[in-house]
Amino acid sequence: MEGNNQADLLSQECIPYPKILGDSKGGGVLISKGGIARRIWLRRNTLIHEGSFSSPNAIVNSAANAIGEFHQVQEQQYTVATQGVSPCLSTWSAPPHDWFKANWDAAIGKQSGWVGLAAVIRDSQGNMVAAKTVTRKGLIEPVAAEALAALMAVQLSREMGFSRLWLEGDAKTIVDAVNSTEPDWSRIGHLVDDIRMEIQTFTSWKVAYVRREANHVAHMLARMATTQIMDRLWTFVPPDCIAETIVSEQTALSD
Repeated sequence: MEGNNQADLLSQECIPYPKILGDSKGGGVLISKGGIARRIWLRRNTLIHEGSFSSPNAIVNSAANAIGEFHQVQEQQYTVATQGVSPCLSTWSAPPHDWFKANWDAAIGKQSGWVGLAAVIRDSQGNMVAAKTVTRKGLIEPVAAEALAALMAVQLSREMGFSRLWLEGDAKTIVDAVNSTEPDWSRIGHLVDDIRMEIQTFTSWKVAYVRREANHVAHMLARMATTQIMDRLWTFVPPDCIAETIVSEQTALSD
C-alpha cells in the first residue's frame, strides 16, 4: 500500500481511532456520526485495495443499516484473553512445508513507557528468515499495540514475498477478531479490517492463537524493543536476544 494509509500507524506515535464508536453517551446523533465515519474509513480501504469508490449516499445508507448491529456490540470490551488453550499449543511448532509462520507480540516498558512491537518469521525447519521491531512512545492501549504488531507481521511477510502465511500470536482477542466474518465495531476495528485485507492477499493463510510459551521468541523481541530507539530489521541472522531460544526450539522439533 502507498500513500496515507493504515500502515502509517507503524511509522508514527499513537494515532488513536476516534472513540466515537465506543461512546454511547451522545445518543443517536453521535452514534450515527460514528457509523458514517466508520463507513468513510472502509471506503478508503476499498478504494486503495479494490479500486472502487462508494458515493456519499451509499455511505449514509450503509451506516444506517449498520447502526442496529452496532447497538448489539457496543458494550463489548476487548481484553487479551489467555484461557481455554490446548496444552499442545504451549510450545512453538513449525509450519507445514512451503509455509512461513509469523509470530507477533507487543510490550510496554514499565520504566521507559515505550511501546515495542515485534514480528518474527520462521520457515518449516524453524529457521528465522526475517524479524522486525518497531518502537514508539505514546499512550497505546495494549490491545491496539497487539493489533499493530499483528499488522506489521502480515506486512513484513508480504514484503518478503511469501505466498503461504501462518500468523500466530498469544492475543486471543486479535486472533478471534481477524478470523471472524462479522463487522468489527470496536476501537481497533480499523486495524482488524486492515489485517483481514492484507492477509487475504496470500495464496493460503491461517491465523492461530497459542500460549505465551509458544510465542516466546516474539515476546522477548518485543521486550527488547521497549529499550531501543530505532526500528530494526533482521534477515536470516537473528538478533542475539532470541538466537539461543530459536536454536533450542529447533532442537525440540527434532526430538
